[in-house]
Amino acid sequence: SAFHSVLCTLNFIIAFYLENTNIRLYSIFFSCSYFIYDSYFILLKNYKADQVFIIHHLVTLHVIEYLFNGLNYDILTRLVICGELSNFPHYLVYHKMKVGNKEEHGFNSIKFWRHLQMAWFVLFRVILYGQYFTSIYTLFNDYIVILGCYLLYFMGIYWGYGQFKGIYKDYYNKEKITRVENTIVQKEVKSE
Repeated sequence: SAFHSVLCTLNFIIAFYLENTNIRLYSIFFSCSYFIYDSYFILLKNYKADQVFIIHHLVTLHVIEYLFNGLNYDILTRLVICGELSNFPHYLVYHKMKVGNKEEHGFNSIKFWRHLQMAWFVLFRVILYGQYFTSIYTLFNDYIVILGCYLLYFMGIYWGYGQFKGIYKDYYNKEKITRVENTIVQKEVKSE
């Protein structure tokens, strides 16, 4: 997933700015291959929690069809780039959580990276992608693409809400744990 996101973003940026059709087609086929493979993998392994990604993948495949045909290429390319860029910190946070938090504070802490992930996500998925929110319906004649773009946006908002809840729970749980630890220490001191 991280490999696809990074390569897809770089290729689409290069294709966009160099106006290179071959790189654009490579990016499209690479992304289509990833979304089809990932959907198949989710279904094959019966990952219930990830099944919502199948909707995301199907909508994205339909949007990519427009990229392939060169319809509204500039806007759709920007949306794809914003969407993929918004995911970059997610992979780092996932890695840090998997290997464990060796430092509680500072640059290497998971908390720092989760905050950066949230800010980065809001910038790319909510603000930059959201700039097109009011005009998407005027850009396309295909209602499936229009609904798909809105659906992808709202799925991103929902996912961002989940990130925000995770950060909130980190603070709440830490406070709760600290209060419980302080209460236990106070009870021990009183009993002595």
